[in-house]
Amino acid sequence: MRHAYAGLLLLCLVSSHFLVRAATLSGKALVIGKDYFSTGPIRERYVKVGTGANAVLVKVEGAAAKRLRTGMTVNLKGRSIAGADGSQGHFAVDTVEIKAQPGRLGRGSSGLQGDAQYQAKPQRGLLQGGLPTEQMPVLRSDVNTLFLPLSFEGCTKAAGGTYSKPWYTQADVEGLVFTGGSTGISLASLYSNCSYGQTTMSRATSRVAPVTKLACSGTSVYGNAYSAAGACSFADFQGWAEAALTAAAASGIAVNTYFYKLIIVPEGTSCGWAGLAYIGCDGSFSCNSWVDARYLMGRTASAATNAQVAFHEQGHNLYLNHAASYDNTGATVEYGDWSCAMGYCCANRCYNTPHAWQQGWLSMQVLDGGLLTAAATVTATFAAQTVARSSGLKVKISSWAAADNIYLGYRLAEGGDAALSSIYSNKVNVYTFPGVGTGSDSESLSFWLGAFGAGQSFSHAKAPGLVFKCLTLSGGQATVTVCRKSASGVETLQTCAAGLDGDCDGLKGVADPDCASFLAPPPRCPQATAVTSTAKPSAAPPFSSTQPSARAANISSTRAPFTPSAGTFTSLPATALSATQPRASFPSAAQPAPLPWASLAATP
Repeated sequence: MRHAYAGLLLLCLVSSHFLVRAATLSGKALVIGKDYFSTGPIRERYVKVGTGANAVLVKVEGAAAKRLRTGMTVNLKGRSIAGADGSQGHFAVDTVEIKAQPGRLGRGSSGLQGDAQYQAKPQRGLLQGGLPTEQMPVLRSDVNTLFLPLSFEGCTKAAGGTYSKPWYTQADVEGLVFTGGSTGISLASLYSNCSYGQTTMSRATSRVAPVTKLACSGTSVYGNAYSAAGACSFADFQGWAEAALTAAAASGIAVNTYFYKLIIVPEGTSCGWAGLAYIGCDGSFSCNSWVDARYLMGRTASAATNAQVAFHEQGHNLYLNHAASYDNTGATVEYGDWSCAMGYCCANRCYNTPHAWQQGWLSMQVLDGGLLTAAATVTATFAAQTVARSSGLKVKISSWAAADNIYLGYRLAEGGDAALSSIYSNKVNVYTFPGVGTGSDSESLSFWLGAFGAGQSFSHAKAPGLVFKCLTLSGGQATVTVCRKSASGVETLQTCAAGLDGDCDGLKGVADPDCASFLAPPPRCPQATAVTSTAKPSAAPPFSSTQPSARAANISSTRAPFTPSAGTFTSLPATALSATQPRASFPSAAQPAPLPWASLAATP
C-alpha cells in the first residue's frame, strides 16, 4: 500500500533498455548536489517524466542541462543513451525550453508563492544615515524537518565486513538538533543566531524519528532497488529515504507535515560524500538531504557532534550554492571560503554576507553608480553580522561595469560565528556574488576576495576601480570608505579642481601631490626696476620732422630715422584683419568656473 506522502517522492529510474535515439522529454527538473569536501562537489540533473506509477526519472547531461533548476517545467531536445553502468538511462541535452519556473519555494503559508516569489525583487528602504537599503523577503521562517537516522546493523558492506550498530540514539540526535549535543551548538541555534530569529527550527514543528534498521536490500514503493552494499547510486540513497519514510509512517509519524527530510546515513557505505541534497525545493519533490553520520555524530560516543554538515546541506535545500575563493593562480576553489557554512566543513559559523542576504536575513546599505560616481568617495557605517540584521554594504558595481556585485560584511567570532577563524574575525570581509536573490541563484557561487582591518585599505581585480578603506572597528560597528576611480584612474585637471580623488589614494585637491601641476598658481610678471643714469645729457637740437627725437637718439645715435618707402605697407580691409588677428577672449556662462588660484590675493 502506498502512503499519502509518496506523491512527493521521486519515482522509479528509467531502465537500462534506453536506446540511443533523438528524442524530446517533457517534465519537472531536479538538481542534486553531492559534497565531497576532499575532492570537490558533483552536480547531477534529472527530469521526472510522466505522473503517478508510470513516472520515470531520467538523468540529463550536457552543457545545456546546466540551465535546469529544481522545479522547472521543461521540454528537452537531445539524445537518449544507455547508462554506462547498465542500470540507469541518461539523456544528452542539446536544447532546453523552459515552460514554467519553479513554484512555491518552501516559504510556508506566510511566504510569497509561485513564480512571483521566484522572481522576487529586493525590498528597498532608506537608512537614517541617508543610504538606501535592500533586503530580500525571508526565504523560510520555519525549517520544519523530519530527521531519519538509519541503521544497517548486521548487513554486509561494499568494502567487506559488516555494519555495526550505530553508537548514537534518537536522544543523541535530538540533542544535536535542538540543544547542542556535546558542543552546545545545535542546528536550531545556528538558524536562530545567524538569522536574528527570523528563521527557526524547534521541537514544535521538527522531529527526530527513532533510529530505523533497514533491510540490507530491497525495492522501494516506487521501484527503486537499493542495497546497503550498493555503489551508492541514486537508486540506493533514494531507496533508503523511501524505506525510512515508509517505516516512519507505519510508526504513526505524519511524514507529510514536514517539508524537509534529513536522512542520517550510517558509517560504512560506499557513498564517500559528507552529504548531498536537492538544490532548491519548490514542492515538486520531497525536499531531501542526506548526511554521513561520521560528520554529524562522530565515530564514537566520545566524539564531538557537529551540526555544520546539516546546516550546509539544508542550505542547498534553501537555494544556496557554495562559498568559494580563488587560489594564487586565480583558479576557483569551490569550498574555499571558510567564513561561510557553505564552504569547507566543519567549523561552526554562519552563512557569509551575500548568502545571508540571499536568505532575507540582512538589510544592507546599497551603493550604485548614481551614489558612487566616478572619482567620488562615500563613507558608510554598518553593524557586525552577528550584532544586528541591519548589517553589511552592497556595492552594485554591475550598475556601471561588467562585474559581479561586491558585498562587505563585518564579522566577529561570537554567536553563530563563535568558531570563526582570525583570518576573518574582527575584519571587514569582501565578497562577490552575481545573484539577484531569487531561486535562480541556486547555481551562483559567492567568492571571498579578502579581508581588511582598521586603518587598512583593500583593492582587488574582481572589484575593478574600487578601493576600500576601514576607518574604525568599534562597538560592533565598522566605518569604511568606498572610492571609485575615475575613468582614467589618475588625477586630472577636472578631478583636482573639483576636490575629487581620481586615483583613490585618499588625497584630494591641493593636498594631493599628483595635483600640483594642475593647481600651481600662474607665474607672476617681474616688477619693473628703476634705472638711474649718471651720464650728463647732451644738448639736443630742436626737434624737427626730419631728425630723430632725443629718445630715439639715446637708443641709436648712429642709425638714421626710418622713413617708409613705397610698397612697404599694404593696407588690409577690415575683414582680413578680423580673420588673421587674434581677438581678446572674454568669460562667458559656458566657460568653466575660475580655477582655485583665481581667488588668490596679489602679492606685492
